[in-house]
Amino acid sequence: MKQFVAGLLFFAVGSLLGFFGVFVSVFADGGTAERLATIAVLLLLHGLGGFLGGFLFPRHAWLWGLLLAAPGVLLLGLYLQNEPNPLYVLYMALLLLWAVGGNQSGARLGQRRKDLRP
Repeated sequence: MKQFVAGLLFFAVGSLLGFFGVFVSVFADGGTAERLATIAVLLLLHGLGGFLGGFLFPRHAWLWGLLLAAPGVLLLGLYLQNEPNPLYVLYMALLLLWAVGGNQSGARLGQRRKDLRP
């Protein structure tokens, strides 16, 4: 039950990051430097969120990263149909890579923490 609630929480946070972060970062008007800064912050947030999920629940670490990144990737994929840009595909891959990569490193650290307990 605890993992189900955690999954819903990660999907909800991913939905908020996806809509108010990822979608807005490509949809809103702004300069290139502003967009790149927003994308860097979003990648960092996905990495940290994935790390936290892997650290707290190392058993199914890959799942937390997917739940965190999936809404943003889906919204970006929908936007890609109207505005074809190959850089959006790179953005989607980086979102998944940072979320799942952060997840795996958090899972390793979380597993060590559990192994060290008496």
